[in-house]
Amino acid sequence: MLDRDFLSCYTLLFAQLNRFRRIHNSTGVIVDEWAPSDDEASSAKRNKEIFMRVRLLSASIVVFLIVSCTRTHVMGQASYSAAAMPYLNPSLPVETRVNDLISRMTLEEKASQLVNQARAIPRLHVPAYDWWSEALHGVARAGTATVFPEPIGLAATFDAPLIYDMAVVVGTEARAKHNQAIRAGHSDIMEGLDFWSPNINIFRDPRWGRGQETY
Repeated sequence: MLDRDFLSCYTLLFAQLNRFRRIHNSTGVIVDEWAPSDDEASSAKRNKEIFMRVRLLSASIVVFLIVSCTRTHVMGQASYSAAAMPYLNPSLPVETRVNDLISRMTLEEKASQLVNQARAIPRLHVPAYDWWSEALHGVARAGTATVFPEPIGLAATFDAPLIYDMAVVVGTEARAKHNQAIRAGHSDIMEGLDFWSPNINIFRDPRWGRGQETY
């Protein structure tokens, strides 16, 4: 499919070709631009208009060709990248893509991914990403969000469908907040799509001190 910029340039080019061929005179009658005029002043004015239209038409053609060539070049590069680097090919199995990407990473690059603030790897088109987000009983530390009871209280309901409905709300709000961050041009800590919760450990010893976070 043609993208929006390509179609815009094509439409502009077509419009200029059509306007170059014909023009309305002051009385609203369609006349041929190349028709001779009895009045020299009118003829000079018409010639000037034709000259300006030729310049605009030429500029339109240049823009059209630039967009066409650029689009073809970018598409060619994308195809080449997917062929040369299988991990960029979404049609391949996840395991194949993961193994291919890891095989291309240096030891330092692998180590940079072992923290919550995973570093970007520009040469492999891997963006930076922060894995630390929390949603123990609602999306936490990311602005206004729905707050639910602590997990130990939720567990006391013994109502699995209710807990599922709560998780749907948390996931929906989390996705919305992530989308807002992306639109704002960033994705920092507490703005990702993976969450360090829930804590499914059983509360075995009250001396631990954070038993309310367990089920």
